[in-house]
Amino acid sequence: MFCNPTGRYLNPQSLTQLFDRIVRGSDLPRIRFHDLRHTHASLLVASGESIKVVSERLGHAHPTFTIHTYQHLLPGMSAAAADRFATMIATANRQTSTDTTGSITTVGGQPGDSGAGSSPAQCLRSYLCSSSC
Repeated sequence: MFCNPTGRYLNPQSLTQLFDRIVRGSDLPRIRFHDLRHTHASLLVASGESIKVVSERLGHAHPTFTIHTYQHLLPGMSAAAADRFATMIATANRQTSTDTTGSITTVGGQPGDSGAGSSPAQCLRSYLCSSSC
């Protein structure tokens, strides 16, 4: 809801027309006022913001609707999630798996083992993503 200078409700069409005039008078590509809403949501989803937060910002009754609408932005996020998870595991492993010689046990390895050339992040990403990443 927007109000005019006298405090009365602004007709939504007036706002749309004003936006159209501003866009026409600029070097911006032609977009609709409503496209700003989708751009806002798309940028949030693509940056990794929680679907619940995006859903609340858009006023959707259920996050499922937001997922269905913006799911085309989610496929590449699986690899990023796998990488973040692998980093979490590797960090936790370094903090808790030190033996008496000070060697660090990697995921699936032995104390001092480098993981046979694969980092924990690479192993977990490979396992979690399989061919979908």
